[in-house]
Amino acid sequence: MPRPTISSPATPRAFPLLWGGTASANLADGITLAIAPLLAAAITRDPALVAALVVAQRLPWFLFVLFSGVIVDRFDRRLLLVLGNLVRFVALGMVTVALGMGVRELWILYIAAFLLGCAETIVDNASLAILPQLIRRDRIQDANGRIFATQSILNELVGPPLGALIFALSAVASFASGSAAFLLATVIYFLLPRRVRDAAPSAVATQSVWKSVGEGIRIFGRTPILIVMAGSAAVINFCTSGTGAILVLFAQDRLGLNDAGYGLVLAAAAIGGIPAGLVGPAIIRRVGEGPVWIGSTLAAGLGFGFAATTTSPIVVAVVWAVTNFGFTLGNIIAISVRQTAIPNEMLGRVTSVYRLLAVGVMPLGALVGGLVASRFALTAPFWVAGAGMVLLAIVTAPYIRTARIRRITGGADQPTPDAPPVAGASSE
Repeated sequence: MPRPTISSPATPRAFPLLWGGTASANLADGITLAIAPLLAAAITRDPALVAALVVAQRLPWFLFVLFSGVIVDRFDRRLLLVLGNLVRFVALGMVTVALGMGVRELWILYIAAFLLGCAETIVDNASLAILPQLIRRDRIQDANGRIFATQSILNELVGPPLGALIFALSAVASFASGSAAFLLATVIYFLLPRRVRDAAPSAVATQSVWKSVGEGIRIFGRTPILIVMAGSAAVINFCTSGTGAILVLFAQDRLGLNDAGYGLVLAAAAIGGIPAGLVGPAIIRRVGEGPVWIGSTLAAGLGFGFAATTTSPIVVAVVWAVTNFGFTLGNIIAISVRQTAIPNEMLGRVTSVYRLLAVGVMPLGALVGGLVASRFALTAPFWVAGAGMVLLAIVTAPYIRTARIRRITGGADQPTPDAPPVAGASSE
């Protein structure tokens, strides 16, 4: 029997528009993922200064993410998606103008990265929080799978090599193209139905910010599986940000790649991410959330160890594909758990607490990765990441179990076509 449509009957056009806005924004992200480090590496060869670019972009996740959750639960999420992408359009536009005037300064790049990170804390949270109200509850994993597949195609397969290629021809044109893609995302999100407002209840809208934050922390703390997942994600993100921060130097100085080659290495991750997004929900339903989560973490750890031992771009590309396959499956699991187990009016704040732990460590990881690479070698952050993730898989295996996850999500694939989100979080 064919599976039912993903869209909710009440909002049949909303999910395609959300999907389209996400696609355009991720194309811009993919372009930026390549061109920002390339510009930094063209200005300086100091690993610590290049890594500081990632620090600047990820610092807002540590400073503002709890407050972004309150904003997402209080205000029109459609409008937040529009305004957030408009800020990202302006941030890249600022770099475009500077380059057009012949100004190449790291501080301008750092400011743009910081603005991109600030907007990202709102946009990412709002897009995740609005999703459950646009689709059938029993199709959340499938919807997330489609979105992650699209992200892999545009953020990893198309965006980085396209951005690197344009950068090799013209740095100005590369930043202008990324800025234009964010502008297109702004327009698409603006077309979302106005009645998809997601306004918070009056009690939430009128209470103090700190009380709102406290409610998110309390609900998060009542769901132990989210705590374990967030802790695991924190270790993974710390490790991957340490390697990603110096990846452009690793690709150029160790693998011997030019600008376009660096973009292709980034694109290799999509070879794993695309199929994971398409078939991931089916794999998770059949194998179980627990084994998939632990297996993907272990595979990533071994992959980073292999990357540290080679100078072959092909081997590194294969490693990126395998690790991103696992990471995409893990993201589908984590996001789907939050979207099904947490009340929608709390989803922004609980997600912000989760991401404070999971993403807030990334500036520190990038800083440590840059310093370790400067002190030892460009391969050192990869060894640290590999060992850290293998140890993480061993330590968390007894805690992240399929039965625990399905107890709070109501099962892997329950036929509850148009049911609202679960009324409360479990306190198992």
